[in-house]
Amino acid sequence: MTLGIQLSSFRPYMKDLSGLRHTCRNIAEMGCSVIQAQWMDPSIAPQEAARVFQDFGLSSVSVQDYSQEVIDHLAYYVTLNRLTGGRYVTVSRIPAAYHSLEGMHRWVLALRGLAAQLAEQDQQLLFHPVLADYGLIEGVSPVDFLLEQCPSLQLCLDLYHLYKAGHAFSEWIPPRAPRIVMMHCKDEREGHLVPAGQGIIPLAEAMRICPSAAYAFVEQETWDGDAFACLQEAYAWGTRIMQV
Repeated sequence: MTLGIQLSSFRPYMKDLSGLRHTCRNIAEMGCSVIQAQWMDPSIAPQEAARVFQDFGLSSVSVQDYSQEVIDHLAYYVTLNRLTGGRYVTVSRIPAAYHSLEGMHRWVLALRGLAAQLAEQDQQLLFHPVLADYGLIEGVSPVDFLLEQCPSLQLCLDLYHLYKAGHAFSEWIPPRAPRIVMMHCKDEREGHLVPAGQGIIPLAEAMRICPSAAYAFVEQETWDGDAFACLQEAYAWGTRIMQV
């Protein structure tokens, strides 16, 4: 398992090319070289982002955004991924229009079509469930429905959302471990996000349960202090966990 940082953690800092360079410089100074690209301002061209990543020795293994955003702007995400060396295109959240059993069948068809389009360009589709995706729809678990109906679909598992949905990692993860390519390690305490390893979510347990996942990304989108200091602490925690 390789440890990295999710760029979504620094969304307010990536409004322009200068901000992206500032962000990537800080990440590199943390000793991190692997990232997942999300929420850079779309005014930053993929070619420009690729040069910045290269300048600071960062390797992006995946792009990510909300499902409909990726579908609507697929060429942008595929280009960004290809130029930055990524293999995976991660879509997050089942759109509200599909929140019915009939809608879920239509969503499966949409995902199959998207996966086929990506495969033609040597890219692989991952699904990132959010809290709402774990709620039953007409008695059916949406996440498990997608996994059953889309045999090639794999997961980018956000441990924060899985925990908030009330699932025990020791029960939920093992039977689905072969489908989990990435994990997001986001933590909370008293209702606030805190650096990974400093809150109540048993992130280290999940990493031990699913060592077959290729990547684990520390992530924190809101902070009480300095964003880069928070992610430095999270990345240092992840590095220690990897060494145990």
